Amino acid sequence: MSFILLFCLGQLLMIALHAKQQIKFYSWFSMSSLKDSTRRGLSSRGYHFFGIIPMPHITLDQLKLCIVIYVITLFSMILMSSTTFIWSVSSGLSCLFWLLISSSLWAETSLCYHREVLSTIVHLYLVL
Repeated sequence: MSFILLFCLGQLLMIALHAKQQIKFYSWFSMSSLKDSTRRGLSSRGYHFFGIIPMPHITLDQLKLCIVIYVITLFSMILMSSTTFIWSVSSGLSCLFWLLISSSLWAETSLCYHREVLSTIVHLYLVL
């Protein structure tokens, strides 16, 4: 099996195992009065992407849509050859939607403490 296939399958497994709880968490967290609930970003403190690019606030419905599109892009990366234009577009979209998902869920336990960093790096590598 190729690395890309294993990576995509691992990400799909992660979504299957955690998406329901992550959506529940985001619903509570985004509506809470906690000071950090307004922060969006990466790592364990919600930092800007590359330290300068702020991540947008998305609604609960937008998060659900991001997860669905992310899953579709992962499946298309599995099914397409990595030399096709469609694969390149899927890879770029996959990276974008992963950043939106992980930056919204930075405080949730299955993504916090730098766990999303490796996935983000692999996504950026696949895009390039």
